[in-house]
Amino acid sequence: VLRFQSESDLAAFGKMRLVRATATDGYVNVVSSWTEGAFRKDHVFAEPKAGEDAPGDDSAKVARPSGSHRLMSSTIDGAPYAARAYEKAGTPKDVLIAYEVELREAQWDRAPILHEGESDVRRIYKRGGDIIVVSVHEASAGRTRVLVSEIGSDPTVWRAGDLKPAP
Repeated sequence: VLRFQSESDLAAFGKMRLVRATATDGYVNVVSSWTEGAFRKDHVFAEPKAGEDAPGDDSAKVARPSGSHRLMSSTIDGAPYAARAYEKAGTPKDVLIAYEVELREAQWDRAPILHEGESDVRRIYKRGGDIIVVSVHEASAGRTRVLVSEIGSDPTVWRAGDLKPAP
């Protein structure tokens, strides 16, 4: 505990594992995360100044939503997994429509809708061997958060159930 207090590093407690499952509309959404080494909360969850990017980087595979600023960047060196969170002005629906245009122009194929709720939407996209999940939800009045998760290139993810390219 003393090491964590002085360094803000979750590695002081060992390798962390987190799994969350949420049932929605007949589906179960499972999110898991883990740490394999240093995980300094002050580096990952640093509060950026208004309109500025949080520490980290953007993906070389998929562009951030235009006009957004980065809230978080989480990657694994040498692994095809990453998660980045962005925020921009607009409603979830408007932000997703604009981002889908950008993704289509960059040759990303969309699977049928994974989840569409009142204030949040999740969709899967594929380009070549890369697969991403895009989640949008309302952050506050007139602001939307976009989570872009790179989930590797496992073809079974794309072929699972009805996840064929959408027309």
